[in-house]
Amino acid sequence: MTELWFADEHFVPRHDRTLWHPQSESLFLADLHLGKSDLFRKSGIPIPGELELSDLERLHNAVQCTDAKTVWILGDLFHQPKSVTTKMMSDCVDFNALGVKLELISVTMIVLLRLWLCN
Repeated sequence: MTELWFADEHFVPRHDRTLWHPQSESLFLADLHLGKSDLFRKSGIPIPGELELSDLERLHNAVQCTDAKTVWILGDLFHQPKSVTTKMMSDCVDFNALGVKLELISVTMIVLLRLWLCN
C-alpha cells in the first residue's frame, strides 16, 4: 500500500484496516463498535456474530505483526452500553497479555470537550 506523510510523520496503511505509525510503534483504527452484531441480532436483524471475532482476530494479528506498543481506537470502541455483554468481553483481545497500551479517543468526548471549551 502507499505510504502516507502527514506533518512530516510517516504512516503506513495496512491491509487489515489499521494505520501503522512506525516512529511511535502505534496502530490506529477507527470505530470498532464491539457488540454491534449481538445487539442487531437481538433486534431481529440477521447479522453474523463471527464478524466481531474476525475484527478482533485481525487486530490481534496486526499487533503481533507490527509489534505495536500502543493501539489507538478512534471513535467508538463499543456500539452502545447495552451491547457490552459478558460473552463479548470474554471474546475481546487481552491487550495486557499482548503488552499493548490501549488508548481511546471518543468522538463523543471530543464533541463534549469542544462544547465545554466554547462556553
